[in-house]
Amino acid sequence: MHRRVTSLTQLEFAMRFLSLFPSLILTFLSSRGDPIQDFIQRQYPLAKQGILDNIGSQGAYARDAKPGVVVSSPSTEPVDYKHTFIRDSSLIYKVLIDIWADGRDDSLLPGIYDWVSSQGRLQKTPNLTGNLTTGGLGETGFNIDESVYTGMFAIPTQSHTGVILNVPLPTISGPGGRPQHDNPALRSSSMIDFANGLLTRNGRTGRHYVESSIWPIVILDLDYVAYHWNVTGFNTWEEASALISAQIRGLKQGADLAKTLGKEEKYHFWNEQADNALCFFQADIVHSITTNYTQDFWDSTQSVIISNINCDGPCRDTVDVASIFTAIRQFDPEAGCDDATFQPCSEMALRNLKAVVDSMRDIYPINDGKSASEAIAVGRFANDNYVGGHPWFITTFAVAEQLYDAIYQWKRIGKISISTFKRGQAEYDSIIESTWSYADDFSLINAKYIPSDGSMSEQYDKVTGEPRSAQRLSASTMSSSNWNEGSEATDRYGPTLDKYLRDGHFDLSEREPPTPEEVAEVLEAICEDLDVSYKDFEKTLLMEKSPACVNLYLLLVTPDDEWIGIFPACINLLRTHCNAEGNGILDYAYGFLCLRVMSLVVQLAMLANNLSGESQFFGPFYLATTLLPEGQSIHPILLKYLAELFDWAKGLKSDERDVTLFGISYNTSTRKVVSLPHTGDCTIPDGEFIMEQLWSARDKFLFAARWATNLFPGWGLMLDMIRALFAAPHLCSSIPAAKGAFEEKKYQDSTRKLDATQIVVDASNKLKSCTDRHKHTSFKGFLYGCNISASIMLKAFAVLFSMLFSIEYGLKSVDTRSQEKVISSAAAWLHGYDPRICTVSTFSIAFLPKPSSKFALTTVPIISLTGKYPTKFTFFLDLLSEKIIEVHGRIILLPVLTRTLDEVAPMMDMYE
Repeated sequence: MHRRVTSLTQLEFAMRFLSLFPSLILTFLSSRGDPIQDFIQRQYPLAKQGILDNIGSQGAYARDAKPGVVVSSPSTEPVDYKHTFIRDSSLIYKVLIDIWADGRDDSLLPGIYDWVSSQGRLQKTPNLTGNLTTGGLGETGFNIDESVYTGMFAIPTQSHTGVILNVPLPTISGPGGRPQHDNPALRSSSMIDFANGLLTRNGRTGRHYVESSIWPIVILDLDYVAYHWNVTGFNTWEEASALISAQIRGLKQGADLAKTLGKEEKYHFWNEQADNALCFFQADIVHSITTNYTQDFWDSTQSVIISNINCDGPCRDTVDVASIFTAIRQFDPEAGCDDATFQPCSEMALRNLKAVVDSMRDIYPINDGKSASEAIAVGRFANDNYVGGHPWFITTFAVAEQLYDAIYQWKRIGKISISTFKRGQAEYDSIIESTWSYADDFSLINAKYIPSDGSMSEQYDKVTGEPRSAQRLSASTMSSSNWNEGSEATDRYGPTLDKYLRDGHFDLSEREPPTPEEVAEVLEAICEDLDVSYKDFEKTLLMEKSPACVNLYLLLVTPDDEWIGIFPACINLLRTHCNAEGNGILDYAYGFLCLRVMSLVVQLAMLANNLSGESQFFGPFYLATTLLPEGQSIHPILLKYLAELFDWAKGLKSDERDVTLFGISYNTSTRKVVSLPHTGDCTIPDGEFIMEQLWSARDKFLFAARWATNLFPGWGLMLDMIRALFAAPHLCSSIPAAKGAFEEKKYQDSTRKLDATQIVVDASNKLKSCTDRHKHTSFKGFLYGCNISASIMLKAFAVLFSMLFSIEYGLKSVDTRSQEKVISSAAAWLHGYDPRICTVSTFSIAFLPKPSSKFALTTVPIISLTGKYPTKFTFFLDLLSEKIIEVHGRIILLPVLTRTLDEVAPMMDMYE
């Protein structure tokens, strides 16, 4: 729980900061309408192509560069930028790597491989800074043919002395702005991003490349950083020093990769050095705050970061936009708004941003007439005279990016850290929208001076806005692309589902459980639709961990509750997400996590449900969760009591089982058949909406299903609840109050839906008689994550088949060929197979360690069953004829699955 802001000083600062845009506080004047959207849509593809145009040897302006080399600019006048900077190349490739890792452009992969090879060669090239063992890794840049650059990158104005806790350290200094100690850190960060992408996307092949090609580069870079983070060089503007945030981030990322690869020695060493560097950074901040000592990083009298400390002689202006880049580099989506790590939303970072922007209000004529509440063009620092000292594209975008990052963090934690305003209050919404508008205005200032082809110079004239300095500068182009990505990060839907799963964000095991205050806040946000983000769903799921699990009962509703309930609230959110806003249910992490929350609610409601009003399962389950050690998950206990529930339900008559398990009832107030009233009621239209959305997103579901069983075993129970709900019209004997309802046409949305239900019932009855006759045992983990009878699983098949018929083809005129196609697609859809590899004539679902050459068709293992080791369970469906299959030395005769649903009668076998 992040601390409440209560001190007068903080509140005063909040009002001072918000005075940047007083006219925007009470009204929403955001430019996120046509101007900013038009700019994003126009600039993003141009920026991406502009980056590629400057990369050798295929780029339009880089034909003479080696493959993978980023040409800083094709310009040689008024300054010669036709060489390659290690820093710029690393940051540019980070953008390209993110695009590739997100699955948006696989064509970038060969070029990324070229960059890795190029950087490996450059590492070993002796240069003016030194060789591989004498500091050469700190070299600023090279010629575009990878030869040594002997020119001056910049002329230093003074020498600098490194400092750690105010103790002078020796300086390593080469000619012309050399060395730059953050270069190896930035390169390693991008390399590690690529390594992580390969490990998740390319499996064993990717790991081999990481270990053989990327890891050797990372070792050299991060060992250099570990020994040089406390020795100054010439950073950021070739003149500034003491910027260590890149080193900290690189060392931390490297330690994580070392752990993944089993390199324990490097893991401990790099972690230790990262902690030391962070301690230095934080100690200087704390020291300056508590002692008002202005030679540290933070000058409390000016409320600004001092970018240049310990100068041996006069320093240039200490109020520098480099400090804004520090906040951006420190941005951690999971962090709070604390000053110690200088997060973009922290009080210190925002004070600093205001001071930096205000320092440039009166130095550029292009900003004349701008009030103190308006965005302006921003340069590097006030007394800059480099190539005339004009505003820069990259620096103006940086201001916007920090504000976008701050908004993201405010929305994630649900309150604005520099005030007492919280989500749900009108002031909170106004400040969020106003800050967003303010950030957009900085972006639009740049947009005003970008040519129609999207290319950007280094600077634009401080009087006329015309391009100045190097043309087609890669760093400027990258900043517009990176800024666009940063603004997307503020989107409440989160990353694409593919990226979210591949990057491992679904694993919440290391996250801290929410406090009671956070639980109340996030549940209120979901039920009241208070700008809900995917982070709110993550926080809800963290209620599975002790001690937050004692609040699980808040996910359920009782007849006396006046609130809507989490389950129907999630349905409403998904309807808005999919219908009103045009997103697919599984396009982003948002829909995936919302379904996870719903499945958790279903499991809890099943334990709480009982027709007599007394639960014989939820009470003992809840008591057991209160005894869990801190940090433990409820999952084992939840599955245990669900298994007991289903064992108990075996004693019920078949027509009573679904009614009892899923609480099927007729709501006399709404005149609707509902299930699981403790969820807040799920109706037939709700079930149809979920199934239709999942079918529309079936390609993404095939991917998501690989994680489904382990992540949220209630997924299958939710589908089975929907099946029971669709069958409710034919269970009228068990629901007396509903008998007459189904005779009214308004409760039959269409004939095809009633027909679909009839197919479900007929198929289920056939399957039940078949499976009961063969007395199949329960099997672990499959679909539900607990012991479920085979008949229930087969009913799930039936509802999927019938739903696909009713949604896609109708029922009255389904020809045999279409029926076969839908059946095979449905089976594939349920089990996580791509229908393209499933033939009509034969279909296989295999849960084996790897595909077997004995099988006559292409199959791949998809679902890892719950438990330490996957259950070796093989289930074959043959649409035309019997097959004899040998599995682990045993012969299994599989019966025919005919072309009509009412004859479905597959047999099953299980291997432990």
